[in-house]
Amino acid sequence: MEFALVALPLFALLFGIIQYGFLFFQVQGAASAARDAAGWAAVGIDNCGSWEAKAKKRAEANGVGDDLAPDFTASYDYPATGDAMVTVSLTFTPLQLVPLIPVPDEIVRTAAVDVQSRAADGVTTSCP
Repeated sequence: MEFALVALPLFALLFGIIQYGFLFFQVQGAASAARDAAGWAAVGIDNCGSWEAKAKKRAEANGVGDDLAPDFTASYDYPATGDAMVTVSLTFTPLQLVPLIPVPDEIVRTAAVDVQSRAADGVTTSCP
């Protein structure tokens, strides 16, 4: 009888720990993939398609695969004074393992890196 009273909160707590542990894993993987993609974008993007494919492959290796619909964007900022920056954002829908445990609808991880040189001819200044 006592186990029946304790079982529901116990299992809710157990599955909540598992769900949020997996969510933390996905967020850390997304942050790492965004940093790597920003580093690649800092040296210039010749082709948005190949850059995004490389970034998605890194995201998949970090636990943010195609089933989470990762979306990368890169934008360059060239201020009048100071160093140029590239900002890469990775947006994805987290995987919900347990339907009763709430998770965010969308997660965005952003990384900014100093641009190592001004964009040369043929190198894009943004990727959608």
